[in-house]
Amino acid sequence: MKIKLILKYTIPFFICFFVNLCSSTIFAYVLSNATVCEEVIGGKPTYSAVVFPSSVKSIYCYTSFKNIDKEGFIYHVWYFRDKLVSKIKLKIKPPNWATMSKVYIKDIDIGPWRVEILNESGKLIYVIRFSVVE
Repeated sequence: MKIKLILKYTIPFFICFFVNLCSSTIFAYVLSNATVCEEVIGGKPTYSAVVFPSSVKSIYCYTSFKNIDKEGFIYHVWYFRDKLVSKIKLKIKPPNWATMSKVYIKDIDIGPWRVEILNESGKLIYVIRFSVVE
């Protein structure tokens, strides 16, 4: 039997605790940064925004975690106009880890977007909303 508790702190900081009652294993991590941006240079998000011009050909979702106790994974789930575009499984490793995913933008992709960041069991950790405009 597994129990999961999510404690929310000031955005974008979240602490996720997982308890496995059968094996008495406890591990945790902190989401320290979550953003969408035009580029990731030197491992850092560049040109973060909530509105992107349609001339941008790709958009990255960058997430970083700290205080990771145990190797695991998260998901970046991309939606355009509430329709699933992509679900990407990404590893996270102790003690600190940054990871990213990317979607390519076409001229017809103007409108509202969101990226849901999910934990290993598919529970929502954080949502990033943004738009692509002409």
